[in-house]
Amino acid sequence: MLADFIGQRHASLAFALAAESLLAKVNYLFPLVINHYVTRRH
Repeated sequence: MLADFIGQRHASLAFALAAESLLAKVNYLFPLVINHYVTRRH
């Protein structure tokens, strides 16, 4: 029972960390991509 609880907590923590790192990548790359396409169009 306790092991299941810890396992669930660990899984959700790992998921939160992965989501946060993914969000950070998107936050960093999104402006670069937008800037790239905007400058290429003109």
